[in-house]
Amino acid sequence: MSKRFDHGIISHGRTFYVDVCKHYCYDYNCKYNNEVIKMVKVFALIIGIILIALIAWWFFGKHEQAAQSAQVKDNGQKATVVVNGGYSPSTVVLKKGVPGQVDFDMRDHTACLSHVVFDSLGVNKDLTKQKITTVKIPTDKAGEFNFACGMDMFHGKVVVK
Repeated sequence: MSKRFDHGIISHGRTFYVDVCKHYCYDYNCKYNNEVIKMVKVFALIIGIILIALIAWWFFGKHEQAAQSAQVKDNGQKATVVVNGGYSPSTVVLKKGVPGQVDFDMRDHTACLSHVVFDSLGVNKDLTKQKITTVKIPTDKAGEFNFACGMDMFHGKVVVK
C-alpha cells in the first residue's frame, strides 16, 4: 500500500521524488538523471534541426543535372528521358527549327510517375501503356517547355535554343 507525503511517494519500500521537469528518479541519482535528461534534450534538439535542414534541402533545394542535348538525325532530333524515381535527365535541349521529340522510357510504374504533363502544350500522356512514349515538341521558336508528373511532384523541362 502507498502512503502520500508532502515530499514524495513511498511505495513498496522505494522512495521517489518528483523533480521540476516532472520526471521520476531514485533518491541518490536525482542530480545525475537531471543532467542526463538535459543532455538527451540537447541531443534530440540537434538531431531535429539536422533532420529539418535535410528535409528542406531535399524538397526546396536545386538539384540540377547536366542538360542532355538531343541527337540530330536526317529527319529530326530525338532525346530520351528515363522515368525511374524521377526524370533523368531532367533538362533536355533541342535545336530551334529542327523537328523534335522527347521519348519517355518508363521504368518506374508508381502512380505519381504514370503520367507526364506539359501544361503549355496541352499534353497529358499516360506512360504506362507502353515502354516508350513519345511527345512531339514544337521547335519553331526558342523557349522552355516545363513538364511534370501527374501529381506535380517531379519536374523537368525541354529547352529549345
